[in-house]
Amino acid sequence: LLVAVPSPECTMIAPPDSTMLRPEFSTTSPPDPLVPLPTVTRSSPPLPVVEVPEPIKMAPLLPPLDVPVLNTNLPLAPEIPALELLTDTLPLVDAVPSPLSILINPPVCTVLRPERKLRAPPAPLVPLPTLSETAPPRPAVAGPDPRNSAPLFPDF
Repeated sequence: LLVAVPSPECTMIAPPDSTMLRPEFSTTSPPDPLVPLPTVTRSSPPLPVVEVPEPIKMAPLLPPLDVPVLNTNLPLAPEIPALELLTDTLPLVDAVPSPLSILINPPVCTVLRPERKLRAPPAPLVPLPTLSETAPPRPAVAGPDPRNSAPLFPDF
């Protein structure tokens, strides 16, 4: 469904004159320094007049090969054995009568269920295609010759 909608007329408007809108181009330099800047000079310190020392190679000092003493002492037993005093204290239980046991049968389901019906699916509107199994054609090449060989057993 297309509806014809009138389009507005096409009007072309030229851009405004750009020379009137921009200010004049001007450049300003930074002011001269009040004091002259120092000159950059690179100088490294003079090399020493002394010869380079020879490297000293020394092995680190190893600890003496002492075997630690095996500790065969048993731990000290405490002077007073733990929980020496036995106490027979029963927990405080209040005598509360238990409720009477009552056997109640579950409620009987009184709602009638509908009878069970077994229905076949509806007949198809179009006849179903017949099932046919077609094997591919066998190649026209002769099969390999069968080989029968016994396995090789090791000699004992």
